[in-house]
Amino acid sequence: MRYKKQREIQIIMSTKAKRQTVKKVVDTKKVKEAAIKTKPTYAEYIALQKQRQDYNDRGMAILKEMKAEVSKRPGVIRSILEIIETSEKPVNETQILAELQTRFPDRAAEGMTKTIKAQIGGRKRPLRMELEKKVAIDVKVNKAGVRTYSMIELAAEEE
Repeated sequence: MRYKKQREIQIIMSTKAKRQTVKKVVDTKKVKEAAIKTKPTYAEYIALQKQRQDYNDRGMAILKEMKAEVSKRPGVIRSILEIIETSEKPVNETQILAELQTRFPDRAAEGMTKTIKAQIGGRKRPLRMELEKKVAIDVKVNKAGVRTYSMIELAAEEE
């Protein structure tokens, strides 16, 4: 007997739920019909598009101003080039890494080592950094087999 009452309650609840969903479907049909009747004209549509574009343009202008205000420090690759350019003596990879660790304490040494090797550690010439940054780097190998790097001073072309 108890089971029958629970089952009857479940059936009543499920039919109520079905009725509610049917009402919702009818309501959405009315809304769709009303939307079709109040569809904007082409001129109104173009005006809305212009308003959206103006809003986007203003937002982009604000973003550009914010980016200009933030002073961007040079990245790891640019820092490698600066270290080689500013050093009086030829520098090796470990010296470059030590200087990079002082400039970028928040970055992992392993990642910076990979960047150094990718930019200037190759055996083929020209080096990747020479191609991308349009510079000439002098690479010498000492008796211990350690590669040292220095900038080659190019004579200015006379016209």
